[in-house]
Amino acid sequence: MAEEAITVIEVVDLDVLLTTLANDQPPVAQKIVRLLLPSYFPAKVKIEEACTRTITLIERSPLAGARFCEFLSSEGASSKSLTELVRVLTDIILASDRLDADHIKGIFIALDHLCRNLANESFRRDPLKDLFSGEKLKGLLAAAVFGNAQSSLFDIISIVSPVAETGLPEKCLAAVSNCHSLSDNEEKQAEVRSAHKLVISYKWFDHMFEAMSRLLQDTAIKCNEYSSIEIPRDITPSAKRKKSKLSRETGQGKHVNRKGPSEFKNSYRNSVGIAWQIKDLLASEISRKAMFKSKHLKVVIVSLKVISQISVGHSMCYDFMDPLLVDALYGSFSAHDCSTH
Repeated sequence: MAEEAITVIEVVDLDVLLTTLANDQPPVAQKIVRLLLPSYFPAKVKIEEACTRTITLIERSPLAGARFCEFLSSEGASSKSLTELVRVLTDIILASDRLDADHIKGIFIALDHLCRNLANESFRRDPLKDLFSGEKLKGLLAAAVFGNAQSSLFDIISIVSPVAETGLPEKCLAAVSNCHSLSDNEEKQAEVRSAHKLVISYKWFDHMFEAMSRLLQDTAIKCNEYSSIEIPRDITPSAKRKKSKLSRETGQGKHVNRKGPSEFKNSYRNSVGIAWQIKDLLASEISRKAMFKSKHLKVVIVSLKVISQISVGHSMCYDFMDPLLVDALYGSFSAHDCSTH
């Protein structure tokens, strides 16, 4: 096998091989891992040496190195050696402040793959918990500042289920709440989905849903300031029914401010991101049931109704509005709501 791997590397440029490993379909990637295994995670050397070689691969190509780790278990690497590799990779993250974004992402993705495979063996979960608890978890949360890295860490925590770190709920809520341009950002979508999964696993769903309801409520109230839509008392009993600024701006012979007030624009865009998340959560039976049990459901539905009305009625006036997403969400939410009664 060693001779086969060396022969392949001599014939095919290693960088070409690693690019294929990083980007091709799983069957192709696994075959490449099989060829590289004797060179980058050999079974006949000490575990420390095998881990060092894998780290070298990750340093050369972070995404290929992460993909390499994905198939180590299925290619026969022992659980003991993979647990040691997890320990070494977490130590690298915690000990170094010189890693660039690509290497940090690559290591976290590699850790995600390794932990998924190891968690299939129940007796391996306790050692993993020790590697992702206490001060170590604090350090990992601080290091996972990039989308792919943070979503991978959230997934790992969901799998390993360590003792919850004090700052973990805040990290999840920050990922969920800072959701501008979510509907067209796949990396951010992966991040918030991982946050959702973690929130559900720790039974924090209602706290997250409350935060979403407040963001939507804030946008709905701002709709009162920039449209003729009245705010229902379900949103805020003390809301004043002000004359629409938008109505004044779009009167006969008046210039329309197509950019819209920045505060309203930012709030609206965030509500579109929240809308995308709720629509995504509705697809899961677990999160859907949690929504309809929540005391915050009424505020969410009424807020969405207000936002969808302004989206449909004034999308030609403000170029940042998205009538299809928010209105489609309110329609699907209502359908799900009716189906539960």
